[in-house]
Amino acid sequence: MKKFTFLFALLLIAVSAKAQLTYQNGSLTFNGPRFVYPMDAAATTWHGTSHAWVYPVYSTIPGQPNGQGYLKFHFSPSGGGGVHIGSSNGVIAFMDSNPYPPLPPYMELLALAYYISSDFSTKSNIAPVSGATRTILSLKPVTYHWRDRAGSAKGVKRSPLAANPKEISFIAQDVEKVLPDIIAIDEFDSKLINYTALIPILTAAIQELNARIEVLEQQLKAK
Repeated sequence: MKKFTFLFALLLIAVSAKAQLTYQNGSLTFNGPRFVYPMDAAATTWHGTSHAWVYPVYSTIPGQPNGQGYLKFHFSPSGGGGVHIGSSNGVIAFMDSNPYPPLPPYMELLALAYYISSDFSTKSNIAPVSGATRTILSLKPVTYHWRDRAGSAKGVKRSPLAANPKEISFIAQDVEKVLPDIIAIDEFDSKLINYTALIPILTAAIQELNARIEVLEQQLKAK
């Protein structure tokens, strides 16, 4: 029953987002948009609690053989970890199957909460953040509109109090000059920012400023 409920919800999402993901005759079919790989339509049937598509990965590096990749949905047993989505290349991108260039082809995501892996056992070379105040002061927050205004209106409904809603963030190329470690480049050569990485830097900047305030308070008390 849970499998059927999820599939029904997944199909509704796919239809509403114009995604190329369908469920028919006991199979999930993935007619992948040709953003990354020249994929043909691929389908599979249920195998236990998992459902996966295997597709060819064509190498663009001379001398490197072609391979296979997969996109897998795993349904945990009742009371388990819910639905797991896995990929063989370590990346899952939620993309609009009908993009509006020059807008990025990605979709907006809505959720109750996001939890990000951060366990001590997975990390090495741990060191405290330093120079955080200087780093934050070097960033350039900006407001802007997407170039394709019609395409950008496809997302979530914005507040009626914003007559001409603007976006607020950073320009990736500017951030890269200050924090190159938090910049990624996608398959379209477009630059992305790991905004979560800014949280510990902001935290460290507040701690640095608080330490300075405490020193000044002590100096004032000493007079």
